Amino acid sequence: MSRLRGRYLLVTGADGFLGSKMVSRLASEGAEVYAAHRSQTGRDLTRERRHILQDLTEPLRYEDFPRRLDGIIHCAACTDPETDTSVILGTNVVGTARLLAYARDVGAKTFTYLSTGGIYGYQQQPINEDTTPHPLNLYANSKYQAELLVRGYNRYFTTVILRLFFPYGSGQVGRLVPTLIEKIRTGVPITVYNSGETPFLNPVYVDDVVEVIVRAMSYGKTCVLNVGGGDRLSVMELAIRAGRLLGQAPVFTHLVDESIGNMVADISALRSALAFVPSVSIQDGLRRVIGPH
Repeated sequence: MSRLRGRYLLVTGADGFLGSKMVSRLASEGAEVYAAHRSQTGRDLTRERRHILQDLTEPLRYEDFPRRLDGIIHCAACTDPETDTSVILGTNVVGTARLLAYARDVGAKTFTYLSTGGIYGYQQQPINEDTTPHPLNLYANSKYQAELLVRGYNRYFTTVILRLFFPYGSGQVGRLVPTLIEKIRTGVPITVYNSGETPFLNPVYVDDVVEVIVRAMSYGKTCVLNVGGGDRLSVMELAIRAGRLLGQAPVFTHLVDESIGNMVADISALRSALAFVPSVSIQDGLRRVIGPH
């Protein structure tokens, strides 16, 4: 029997790329799911989930939220670093603070926060959880600020911070992998650095991210874990592999910038804590995203 059966769980960003998949997985595990999202998408109530409209830049409408809750999976975020600063901070920092206070008030037992590997900035060596953060941009900085808020609530409930390294999958838009695929399809040049030697990455497929979250919720310990895939490759190699599946060679623009390093997650702590090994290779993941061609 699933350890999540009968648990009351709230997912934020429930209409987003990752949040929507998280809601479906939790419902399939028998959890009582509350799906919080900003838009009108999916407002029809079903037996498995209850929908809550909430913009995290605004105060929580407590009357719409459950008064009994076992845990929160906080997927919602403003991810575009070009968005107005007040919106990024209002959503990612202030919104997280509001959710943490709510979780404390209703006696939640766990708070799972989805952060980003971007908080570390570029590094030459694989990045472990003790690597000093150097956020790449305002978005990454806001996620790190939110992490600090989450850590401050350790005395009230178990907190899990998952730093995701380039999650990707079907239905995603505007992020690394779909952007590369779109550029290949349209012949737009892809910028690579230092003869294509940087950056190296280990993107993680969305199904593996969902599995990590489910395991982390039952782990029972406060932790911070990097979440990356099992394949380490450069952006150039990633584009070449996608191009082969598309039947169209990518076009590259080469630049030299010694400040551009790598963003490869060391996932040894993830393997140790959750007994997790990524199940979707980059080749299989790209094939799932691109589909028959």
